[in-house]
Amino acid sequence: MQFLGRQFVNSSLYDYILAASYLLIAISYPVLTSIADTRGNKKNFMRFFCYMGAIGCSALFFSNQIH
Repeated sequence: MQFLGRQFVNSSLYDYILAASYLLIAISYPVLTSIADTRGNKKNFMRFFCYMGAIGCSALFFSNQIH
């Protein structure tokens, strides 16, 4: 599979994307939790990220459909 001009094996591309997403979570987690704590809108943050996670999990169905 070709992605960004490089040739990847499908399983290794999945691993790279998963590692990048975990790195993004690790970097943004302290910032987002401090914002939610200081502004007092934890429920809105929880709702947004639950919907975003549900959409992301649903989108994984289509990641296997691309050839």
